[in-house]
Amino acid sequence: MKSPVKHREVFCSLLIGPISLGKYLDAGLIKCVNVGGEMAPTKDVRPIEYEWVKNLYIEAKERNIEFYFHQSGSMFLKDTKNIGK
Repeated sequence: MKSPVKHREVFCSLLIGPISLGKYLDAGLIKCVNVGGEMAPTKDVRPIEYEWVKNLYIEAKERNIEFYFHQSGSMFLKDTKNIGK
């Protein structure tokens, strides 16, 4: 697939569930993956989990693709604890 787009980035922000980008990254069209959580009051925020971010990081790095984690959000969970405060 050809595209006139010069900068091919994927933004997984707000990441509110686990996803895999492997098959898209393997196509060689994506040059950068950006990930972030949601900023909102604790009662309204949807959490982002450390494992989801880590898995996307590994997928990108295994393919030598840039990765940016730009915002942990208001509820960044690791082992059920909010480390995003």
